[in-house]
Amino acid sequence: MSNEHESKSDETITKRSLNAIKKMGRNTSMFLRKEEIDYSRMTVKLEDITHKNFLAYCNLKVAPHQKEFVAENVLSMAEANFSKSAWLKGIVADNTPVGFIMLSKNVSQQKYILWRFMVDEHWQNRGIGRKAFDLLLKEVAVFQGAYELRASYVPGKGAPKEFFVKMKFVHTGQKIGEEVCLVYYFK
Repeated sequence: MSNEHESKSDETITKRSLNAIKKMGRNTSMFLRKEEIDYSRMTVKLEDITHKNFLAYCNLKVAPHQKEFVAENVLSMAEANFSKSAWLKGIVADNTPVGFIMLSKNVSQQKYILWRFMVDEHWQNRGIGRKAFDLLLKEVAVFQGAYELRASYVPGKGAPKEFFVKMKFVHTGQKIGEEVCLVYYFK
């Protein structure tokens, strides 16, 4: 009997806490169990990375088994600082930074390369990557002469191969070192 009472009490406290967080204008989805969230209603957008939000993006991490496939965001941002062709965006889900995108864009040669694409380990498998990728395609399509977006991955457990295939990338048959090359063609 006391366990049942404690369970209801805990549930009430949790609901009160979530309501208080909502009143503060904060995102509560990180406190809910995955099955309690309707991800189809989640608002996903891309935002510029600025001095005000870059630490939030630096702190995002992929799952441990994915670490060998993507550089940490702080390293990517440092690399971008020394590249004239780097284009960075943060992925935001319901006002919470959840991912990072970096392109290499060479408008004069009409070359666009997906350099980095990551969603934090706590936000994966919720449709955020797909929504962010669709937004990325809309942004890249605006670049003058964009007809393809190139990407690559290192094969292995945790590699993004499945994601790229779902997003309609096709394998080119080329490799750069150990990286398998793909291309997405704009219509």
